[in-house]
Amino acid sequence: MVQRDESTVRLQLQLQQAQHKCAEFERQVLNSRDHALGQAAEIERQAAEIERQEAEIERQAAEIERQAVETERQAAEIELQVLNSRDHALGQAAEIGALRFRIGKQAATFEQRLQDLSIHIANHLAHISRLESAHMEANQRANVLEVQRQELLALRSSTTWKIGRFIMLPVRMLKRLTHRG
Repeated sequence: MVQRDESTVRLQLQLQQAQHKCAEFERQVLNSRDHALGQAAEIERQAAEIERQEAEIERQAAEIERQAVETERQAAEIELQVLNSRDHALGQAAEIGALRFRIGKQAATFEQRLQDLSIHIANHLAHISRLESAHMEANQRANVLEVQRQELLALRSSTTWKIGRFIMLPVRMLKRLTHRG
């Protein structure tokens, strides 16, 4: 019986050791699982950050592409303007040549027109001078009117004016009544 008790005790001791090892293994498994979950969460966070960065890069690439298209459009527009300017300059040069030819043939006519225009310009300048003096006079009158308006406002906001209006109120009312009737 003693042997049986010893074997039972030994078995119980082995069972406790096995349970202890099992608990230790379970704790290690839980620690490993927690560590793996933490790493998975970190990887997911990093993946989300990478996705965000990729989206930002794609947005920037789209913006650069849009700017490139806009730059190309502007370059084409500028090129068209340059070509138009060149064509215009060539047209102007041809027109100048034609004008020189006509001026050579019609010098007398243009001299008469020049004289007429000189008279017209002199008349215009005289008219402008008259308009400027009329404008200055109108400004002076407007300034005088503004000063008078300010004086009238100052008068009407004075205590004396307000008291006089209050005192004359019955007279004004009586005057209105007599004019109506």
